[in-house]
Amino acid sequence: MTANGEPGDPRRGLDSPPAEDETSSPPDRSVRDETRLAFREETHYESLIVSPLPPPDVLRAYKNVQNDIPERILHLVEKQAEHRQQIETRTLDNGNRLETIGMIFGFLVVLSVVGVGIYLLAMGRPWSGSITIFGILAGVAKLYLSQQKRRDALLAARGQGPSGHGG
Repeated sequence: MTANGEPGDPRRGLDSPPAEDETSSPPDRSVRDETRLAFREETHYESLIVSPLPPPDVLRAYKNVQNDIPERILHLVEKQAEHRQQIETRTLDNGNRLETIGMIFGFLVVLSVVGVGIYLLAMGRPWSGSITIFGILAGVAKLYLSQQKRRDALLAARGQGPSGHGG
């Protein structure tokens, strides 16, 4: 109530009832109906095709649109598979080639270091020559053993024994 007793006075006590125009009236029914109409339920279905070819019913549906579409799709899948196989073959060939080149260069480095060790021995430096030769040989032996260990672990992960015969 205001100072002269009208409703809406902020100084009104908490225990006094609200004025008649301050009470909340129920919402208009037409607003509630409009709100209810604003919501609708939709259901979407999706399917995941894991194959390069669509399922037969989809191919039939394409055939209904245009008669040669299924054959064109099959031809496209065949070309893609052939292309993928060519890329995989090239990748494996390049990997093998790089591995061979790496082994050749590794052998040349080891041979050069052993040659330096022999030269040091011939020049009267037995400690330097021996350390050089044994150092490179120890490095090669460690590399070989670590490769064997990695190969055995890979075979064990595949379920084969270290000999490669299963087990």
